[in-house]
Amino acid sequence: MDTVIDKILSVIAPHICKSCGEQGTALCKRCIFNVLQNKYTKCVVCSREVSAGAFAKHGNLCRVCARTSLFAKVFVVGSREKVLQHLVDDYKFNSERGTAEPLAELLAKTMPATTPSDLIVVPITTVAKNVRSRGFDHMKLIAKKLAHIQHLRLMPDLLLRTNNLTQHFLANPSERRANAEKSFAISPRVKIPAKILLVDDIFTTGATVNTAAKLLYAGGAKEIWLAVIVRQPQKFHAK
Repeated sequence: MDTVIDKILSVIAPHICKSCGEQGTALCKRCIFNVLQNKYTKCVVCSREVSAGAFAKHGNLCRVCARTSLFAKVFVVGSREKVLQHLVDDYKFNSERGTAEPLAELLAKTMPATTPSDLIVVPITTVAKNVRSRGFDHMKLIAKKLAHIQHLRLMPDLLLRTNNLTQHFLANPSERRANAEKSFAISPRVKIPAKILLVDDIFTTGATVNTAAKLLYAGGAKEIWLAVIVRQPQKFHAK
């Protein structure tokens, strides 16, 4: 159904590449290649450069942060700047659902080619009021397309939202942590898989994904990977 809608919309209102202006897609193949060429090599937690050895083992986690991280591996497409900022913000705040395709492709190509086949893709689900305003759950759509590209199983409804307050409007890390801790529940109808690929759009303080990971581990998960589209630059963090 999503593919049919996307095709209809692409004819009625064709997308323009947000990097070069070419008509046809929100990010053309050439510009996808350019984004991927500028590989993000910083730690998602502390923003230090990650050594080649540490990256091979943990992705975007330095050796120090990997010791305490809840995630076995973390993969980030890039910083929330320039073309990635335009892509994510227009997708998230302007409901440009056609942007899901290139964003999922960027995520897939940021991850290793040898991604384990037993990883189960689980999105950070969106609060209900934002699903209603957009007309779709933007992270479920990304996760669906990523799972299809990677040939992985998808469990879109494993994490349930328990409130309607988004992290976007919270001023500081302590508020974000407090909100995140009461934001999720595990669906009682679904058995938690052993290996999970958690998917989110923006990493700021990590409160949301860390809370979700704790719940999943408490429910029986053994290993969790994290894939996020962008890391919020630290210079813009609320103090």
